[in-house]
Amino acid sequence: MSVETCEFHGCTERCTMHFVRAEGRRHAEGHDFCDFHGRSHIYECRDRYCGQSTVGAGRPVTIGADVGFDLDLLFCDELKMRPNGYICVQLIEMGGLRRLSFVIDTYAYNALTRELLGTRPWRPLTHDTMAAAITALGGQLEFMEIDKFHPDQHVYEAKLRIRQWNAQLVVDARPSDALVLAIKSNAPIVVSKGVLATTGAIGACVAHYGQA
Repeated sequence: MSVETCEFHGCTERCTMHFVRAEGRRHAEGHDFCDFHGRSHIYECRDRYCGQSTVGAGRPVTIGADVGFDLDLLFCDELKMRPNGYICVQLIEMGGLRRLSFVIDTYAYNALTRELLGTRPWRPLTHDTMAAAITALGGQLEFMEIDKFHPDQHVYEAKLRIRQWNAQLVVDARPSDALVLAIKSNAPIVVSKGVLATTGAIGACVAHYGQA
């Protein structure tokens, strides 16, 4: 974290929260706040978008009975200053209001950030290798889908739906890894209606954050 103090005007408290907002799968802005102003920022963003049909603006994606989401809004609540810190990603429905939030690890966060900023490492990293392997084997990532939620463990599952010639392959993956690959491949991000019904992700943020 490059900023040590809260960026709110006149505040001298230590920075503990870093927020990133993405639009159209590209980094739009970032902010660094203390606890107080960081939580105020969360409520401000929630109130700004809640109830607006333009949230996640873009062409709605429907695949079967499932719902298309996108990274039109990405919150990364990064608490590196504390041992119990976490990073939270929030997906917002394209052309809709529903949101889905889950916690990711630092490795996935760094990979997401590189993709949103359009930066490339000098040597391929794990997600680069995965995407290259899919292409080299004649495949194409059609979409990724968050298809299961285990409320007892607060864990989400995801699938990579890969088209290889005339067959569709299904590969089990962590939602965070699938998310990075979807952005790299410009593939749709889909959340099953079953998951949305289980988490109650309608209108505002999910009350609890599942682990990717």
